Amino acid sequence: MSPSGIKKIVGKHRKEGNLLPTRGNYHDIGPGVSHKYEAVKLFLRGMTLSEIAYRMHHCLYSVERYIRDFCTVFMAHCENYTPERIAHMTKLSLKLVNEYISLYNQLCTCDNREFLKLIEIKLGKTIDFKKTMV
Repeated sequence: MSPSGIKKIVGKHRKEGNLLPTRGNYHDIGPGVSHKYEAVKLFLRGMTLSEIAYRMHHCLYSVERYIRDFCTVFMAHCENYTPERIAHMTKLSLKLVNEYISLYNQLCTCDNREFLKLIEIKLGKTIDFKKTMV
């Protein structure tokens, strides 16, 4: 199969919302969307943590960490920290911080406190931000 044929197939799956396990996606390298972003997006659309872990072939602990990191970025963004500062404080990449902020802006239309409460209810526990901020 030719490279252009493979690109077409991968592009078709990406448009349908399916994340293929390419080397770039698996290792979070290259210009593609982070698997962490995909996990948070699925969570915000109503999937449970165990469903996400199963679908993405990740352990439950990792999926919980992605959600906690997203919440930390969300809270710092609401406090008017710059993406660069958030990346430095959380030790997340600037690319991932910007993806999380973009995702929040796309999907979250309610009050910040209400949004955080919804996430805590979905997680079934209170989010401890002290563990995620350095």
